[in-house]
Amino acid sequence: AIGLERGLEVSAIEYPFFRAVKLAQGGLLSLDRDSQVTRRAWIAFETAIVVHLNKSFAVSTVHGGKGHTLALEPVPRDHQNRNRDAAAQQRLRQRKFPSERLVAMLDTRLEKANSGAAREVSFLRNCIEQILGGYDNGDRALHTIAAATLFGLGEVRVAATAALNKANQPYSLQGEVRHLVEARSDHNLGLWMCRSLRLQGEDASDDDATTLGKSLVQAVNLESISLDFHGSKVQDTGVKVLARALGTPVALKLVSLDFEMTKIGDSGVAAIGAGLGLAHHLVSVALDFSETKVGNAGLI
Repeated sequence: AIGLERGLEVSAIEYPFFRAVKLAQGGLLSLDRDSQVTRRAWIAFETAIVVHLNKSFAVSTVHGGKGHTLALEPVPRDHQNRNRDAAAQQRLRQRKFPSERLVAMLDTRLEKANSGAAREVSFLRNCIEQILGGYDNGDRALHTIAAATLFGLGEVRVAATAALNKANQPYSLQGEVRHLVEARSDHNLGLWMCRSLRLQGEDASDDDATTLGKSLVQAVNLESISLDFHGSKVQDTGVKVLARALGTPVALKLVSLDFEMTKIGDSGVAAIGAGLGLAHHLVSVALDFSETKVGNAGLI
């Protein structure tokens, strides 16, 4: 199936799986109870390819006799349930997913992973060199996707944060504002390679907004940001720091900011407008200031 019958001279680009992934929307990794699959060379390599090509990624497993599936972003089925918003359904899956099964991916090393015959090892080494640029790049891809998924589960770990800081390709983060604040304050998380950021902050404070704003200054590759502060304690002071950072990402295209039922005022809204004015590649902006103190002065 992998083309070994054609000899080791076969180009990795002609490898059937590589061509298939290029055509696919994403990949699904099914974890066993002990996460042994992440220590198998071919599976680890194929997962790294999915990440390398910036494809959608999901992971599934069975725990307590029930199946669990987790994606880094809401899936189409989430948007079909009218009784619960997509983000809420995603958080529900996150709470139930056995996070310890993802931790094993942080320790996987492609070069030491279990493989087959010597001929397969040589072929795999050629593929890793040609497609990923070496074992180190492959390891970073695996560790990045594991760390990003753990972040969504609220597992802010030293190893996971270190993996994100070492990322050499774009990644997406989804979770809660407090998780990012914790990762930033306790483990010095940087967002240099973060491409998409989707955070819930109903319990966020004004200080949290300030910390988030300081983190975004590093997110120079950010293309999409969605922040939900609905009903939080965020005020103008923190919003202004956050607003200034919105002009930092040179490729920012999509912005969604929900400040409904917060204490944001006219000066905070004006700061957001000024920050967005520095983002020259915006395609879509969604802002919600309903049930706040914002008046005509701020909106103008």
